[in-house]
Amino acid sequence: MLLSLPRSVLHPLSLIFIMQSVITMAIYSLPVIMPVAAADLNVSPESVGFYMSAMYITSTVTGLFSGQLVSRYGAPLLFRVMLMLTAIAVLLLMFSTPVALIAMAAILGVASGPMNPTGSQVLAHVTPVEQRALVFSLKQCATPAGGVLAGVILPPVMLACSWQVAMSIIIAAAALFAVFVVLPQPVAVRRAQSTAAAMRDTAVQKQTAPDKQNNSGNTTNSAFSLRKTRHSMMRVWMQKDLRSLTIAAVGLAAAQMGLATYLVVYLWREVGFSEAAAGLVFAALHISGISARIVLGFIADRLTSARTILILLCVVLAVALLLASMFTQQWPIALVYIVVFLAGGTGNGWVGLYYAELARLTPVEQVAEITGASQFFTYIGLLTGPVLFAALLAVTDSYRFTLVAFAVMIVLVGASLAYASRDMRND
Repeated sequence: MLLSLPRSVLHPLSLIFIMQSVITMAIYSLPVIMPVAAADLNVSPESVGFYMSAMYITSTVTGLFSGQLVSRYGAPLLFRVMLMLTAIAVLLLMFSTPVALIAMAAILGVASGPMNPTGSQVLAHVTPVEQRALVFSLKQCATPAGGVLAGVILPPVMLACSWQVAMSIIIAAAALFAVFVVLPQPVAVRRAQSTAAAMRDTAVQKQTAPDKQNNSGNTTNSAFSLRKTRHSMMRVWMQKDLRSLTIAAVGLAAAQMGLATYLVVYLWREVGFSEAAAGLVFAALHISGISARIVLGFIADRLTSARTILILLCVVLAVALLLASMFTQQWPIALVYIVVFLAGGTGNGWVGLYYAELARLTPVEQVAEITGASQFFTYIGLLTGPVLFAALLAVTDSYRFTLVAFAVMIVLVGASLAYASRDMRND
């Protein structure tokens, strides 16, 4: 599949994959280190859900301005800034206080918000239509790849040395890639930016010239246009195909992040796994996401629609969550891995199809703008997933009941998407 991609696609795709993997490794580091680091940070292991949600609050806001950031500064510079912010965020955690944990979460949110829309904008300009689902699914494999790196690398280093040493690996990787990885800007994007810059210069000249009809001193050349952002959000909500896709993504995102945030703590505290064993299962969750995104992207390009696949993923994910709620120490380890692979393949496998569908439904020059607007709603799912899991856990004191509740939620999400898809076919 990779060999079929032209170099004009493969080169930026590879670099975007590397950079997103490092950023998401930092994001998923919190659930992995929390069983050991919680005491030093003076927080409970279960509180990790609230810090993950704090990260997605800032990510939700910064993601809204992705289109304007890309058009103003370009994707290469944005990715460098995101990587440097990632290094700074993890460095702050070394102060080992709850305030440092909050600061890390907030800055990581700023770093990760524009990540997906920026990568989507670059790839939308260079990817053939018939390969779009595969390419976008490959790009989104970077997210579970970051989880794999966090689950495989951090626990053994943390247990052999300390969690601080383990987190230093992320700091070094983010800083090095920020300096040495240079993302090429597509020719079409460079031309568009040159045109936009010329238009801005013309507008500034007109505004600075004497204006006899307006002496108020106000300017319309603001750095960012809230009106434009609001228009993009309204378009996502008013356009039926975009709205139904976004609503489905909200539910899937909540389940994905709720499970990813609490899987290690659940296996460690409730099921009786060691920290290292739970970390390996966490890695398996994300490995399955990588393979699923590649396979599902290939299928969506050739055999069926992305929407049909998304509906089926909801069904399988609900079953996997129900099975996960039944884990005990008596379960064969192979069976635990099979269930986690199902949960990871479905809970992580939908994301590439979601971004590919957004690109398909949007003019190429507006991909970052519309993706950022839709992502705003989707990130609501990401930030509420851990909080909802934590709230249910606090009320019921049961990981098993909480997993069943998430399974019911996903069944409702799948039914809603199926109903909306049927209405669209009848229109």
